[in-house]
Formats: sequence, C-alpha cells, structure tokens
Amino acid sequence: MREETEGEKKVRIKETVKVGNYAAGFSTTYKKWEFHGEALYNYSYDGKDDNYISYLGGTTYTIDDLAKKIGLEQIDLTVEYGGEVITREQDAPNYTQSSRKTRLGKNDLYCRANFKYNEDLSMEYISNFELEENESGRYQRVQSKYRLRDGLIWKVAVEFFNGSDNSYYGRWYRNDRILTEIEYSF
Repeated sequence: MREETEGEKKVRIKETVKVGNYAAGFSTTYKKWEFHGEALYNYSYDGKDDNYISYLGGTTYTIDDLAKKIGLEQIDLTVEYGGEVITREQDAPNYTQSSRKTRLGKNDLYCRANFKYNEDLSMEYISNFELEENESGRYQRVQSKYRLRDGLIWKVAVEFFNGSDNSYYGRWYRNDRILTEIEYSF
C-alpha cells in the first residue's frame, strides 16, 4: 500500500510491486514414509514490500494393509507445517502497508487424508489451521474424485471457512460452498 498526498488529502493506492522469487525443495521416501520440504525467498525490489522466506515441510504415510482390510486400496495421511521468516521489513518511502496480512502459511498446520477405493474413485479430507495468536482460522474441504474415463475426472467438494475476524479464513466465514469440477487431460 502506497500513500500519496493530493492537495490536502492523503490517498492510499494498492500497488503490485516487483519481486524476485527464488525457490528450492526436496522429496525422499523411506519404506511407507515420504518426507518433503520447500522454501521460497521473496525479494522485494526497492524495499516496497517485505523480504521473506516462506517454507513448508512435512511427511506422508501410506497405509495399505489396514486399508485392504476395510475394503480400500490405500490410505495416505499427510501432515505439514508452513512458516515464514521476514528477513527485511518493508522500508520504501510512502509505502505504509506490506502484503503480510494477505500471505498464507505464516504459521500454519496442513493435514490431508486420502482414501483411495480404486483407480477410479477416491475421497479426500483437507484442513488448514492458521496458528497465529488472535488470528486463528481454519479451512476444511471434503472431496470425492471419480474418473469417468481416461483423461476425464469429475470432482465434487464442500468447503468450510471459519475463524477470528482477523484471520484469513475468518474473513471468508460466510463463503462456505459446494463446488464441482470437470478435469480433462489430453
């Protein structure tokens, strides 16, 4: 957010500033475990926004023996943590507010459970918990995915948003929704 004076009044202008993004990541497996992580460095030219490192790390565990006993092919459980470290705060003249409040993943826990019935049908539960003090919120999604034929997938989902008024998801609390999607790959 940039602030200018026009005559006797101050005007705030929302501006998309130029940034450079540099990223790295890894993924490895050990038996039924998969470990992964990634980091992104956001460099704001001329100090018009914060410079920060956004990172995420987590693991996925695959359950197939128990899944087969209850009629499923596979269950995947994923837990991840996402955080952010500010390396330099916004310091350009006349720039009064950085993008900090709009950035997701500053202190978040992500969870996912995927229940695969077969190659054509699966159900998934996804949740994101914002862990910021006084800004805690939560996003949840329950989804089914059905492969109609090779290259054609139909998804149906419900999404729920809640949290404090200061949280990212709390601002969306009246936007719970049902959605459907057709995905075609060629």
